[in-house]
Amino acid sequence: MVDVLVAAQPRASTTVAGHGTHPRVLADVEAASVEDLEEALTGAWPSRAPRRLRGHLPGG
Repeated sequence: MVDVLVAAQPRASTTVAGHGTHPRVLADVEAASVEDLEEALTGAWPSRAPRRLRGHLPGG
């Protein structure tokens, strides 16, 4: 998933070392479109948000 995000928007995103073997994606919010940021956030929300907050966005 990380590689797909960066490949789709190479000028707006990059990876950095994360925890263990899991890289993190950094987004340049000035270079990314609102639609791309919305898609990335709503896609990541169910797996990254605290359980008590997961139902607050579509897909949660």
